[in-house]
Amino acid sequence: GMVPGVSCVWTPAAGLSNPLDCTPSASPTSTTMYTVTVVNDLGLCPAQDTVLIEVGTSFAVSLGPDTTVCGPSTYALTIQPWQSGWLASWGTSGGAFSSIAGNEAEIQLSDTASVYVEVLNNFGCLAMDTVVVSVVPAPPPFTIQQIGNTICAPVGPWTYAWDLNWNPIPGGNGPCTDVVIDGLYSVVVTGGLCRGRYRLLPDDRTWLDRGRDISTLVQCGRWNSGTRQHRQDRSPPSA
Repeated sequence: GMVPGVSCVWTPAAGLSNPLDCTPSASPTSTTMYTVTVVNDLGLCPAQDTVLIEVGTSFAVSLGPDTTVCGPSTYALTIQPWQSGWLASWGTSGGAFSSIAGNEAEIQLSDTASVYVEVLNNFGCLAMDTVVVSVVPAPPPFTIQQIGNTICAPVGPWTYAWDLNWNPIPGGNGPCTDVVIDGLYSVVVTGGLCRGRYRLLPDDRTWLDRGRDISTLVQCGRWNSGTRQHRQDRSPPSA
């Protein structure tokens, strides 16, 4: 606005709402040093001052493409690009963050969630991104059951691949398979992108004797494939 008793002139005029206003609005398209000259009502006694208006360029950040993981799962996210002095604010539609440090975060998910972030750079400019992490339930741990000379995994909405001594059993693509010879039997159970391997072996951890009651000789090992791998072993119950 106008200030009683003085007149103002700003240079350069580009980006100013009114270069003759003592308090103009400035919207330069690039970083600009403005100079204001102030005189009294007689046009005398000039005084000058300067102000630097810094303009940051627009920028973008990314959390990566949408992805699918086996769950429950801990999923790691990283903001790219990243520079010192930037600030990140994280949010999610589901799950819970287990750690947040700068441009990195880990979130624990049991269901599909949208994870989003807002980033402020050193100029105060804002960039945002969102990633959808779809969670596919992994086949649950289970014990292979014996019915006579047949061994079975639980029936579910999965696919099955039976092995004998780590070699595929022809036609072994159902929840059950026959014990035809002594050996190490295992099954890979797959649901979507998730799979688990379960093996059946007696106390010496080597062979399954055909026709022998194995109800007390079962041990299961499970490996989940996906973003992370882990193994769960269960000791066989005492005979």
